[in-house]
Amino acid sequence: TGAVEAVVVDYQCIMPSMVQISGCYHTKFITTANKARFTGAIHFDIQPATALAQAKEIIALAVDGYAERDRSRVNIPGKPVDIMTGFCNESVVKALGGTLEPLIAAIKSGDIRGAVGIVGCNNPKFQHDSMNVALAQELIKKDILVLVTGCCTTAAGKAGLMVPSAIEMAGPGLRKVCGSLGIPPVLHYGSCVDNSRIIHLCALLANALGVDISDLPVGASSPEWYSEKAAAIGMYAVASGIYTHLGHPPHILGSKVVTDLALHGFEDLVGASFVIEPDPVKAAELLDTRIRTKRLALGLSA
Repeated sequence: TGAVEAVVVDYQCIMPSMVQISGCYHTKFITTANKARFTGAIHFDIQPATALAQAKEIIALAVDGYAERDRSRVNIPGKPVDIMTGFCNESVVKALGGTLEPLIAAIKSGDIRGAVGIVGCNNPKFQHDSMNVALAQELIKKDILVLVTGCCTTAAGKAGLMVPSAIEMAGPGLRKVCGSLGIPPVLHYGSCVDNSRIIHLCALLANALGVDISDLPVGASSPEWYSEKAAAIGMYAVASGIYTHLGHPPHILGSKVVTDLALHGFEDLVGASFVIEPDPVKAAELLDTRIRTKRLALGLSA
């Protein structure tokens, strides 16, 4: 955009070429973790005792850099959009009156048929945001609540899915519940390292219902993942008992044993597995079928 004075990074999801791209503009590229230093970057060894003073130094660099901005090169595409952000289990429980019972009642009645966490990256193998957005849109049509973290948040926000008015895109049950609470049908649950919040919510629901996480009408998806970290988080979801969709396979297809284990073998071990599907409509159907099966097993309507 030509309108960024400084980029400050730690050690995840950072392309080394960012240093060279920043060098094409006035942007200062600043690293903060000793385990991830980049040639050509400005490095700050951030420590808790000195973090505030170092943060002020970084801000001063950015403020000074503003004078170097070439306004003839500033190009900010699109327009800003509004989103409702910052949900966590504590805020959700508070909004429900201090207990999960209203959420459980909505699940039992079928107003909310289930929930899916959509997480992960963008990937050049897909049209930018296409899988992340389309999957969320398909799921909320089916009265399935969507929780997003990380880069998916940006995709869902740009698509208008993270404001209360987005309930118009949801099914009638989800529209009723979210409308009564004044919340969107797609909830922002944090950065890509906050996926444990979603697992924690599943654990709270499972404990309240007296069942295992693998018995819940829930799913997970990383439609456009590219980082190995995203595939590892998917393994975390499967190991916790959550059926997990990936838009393309991890680098395991060279081994039939490992592939069969990921797609089928984990079911007997942890009650969940991976499924690979590049089409968002078909992926939504697969997740919906899984949620339908789990609802029936709990004695609920499909």
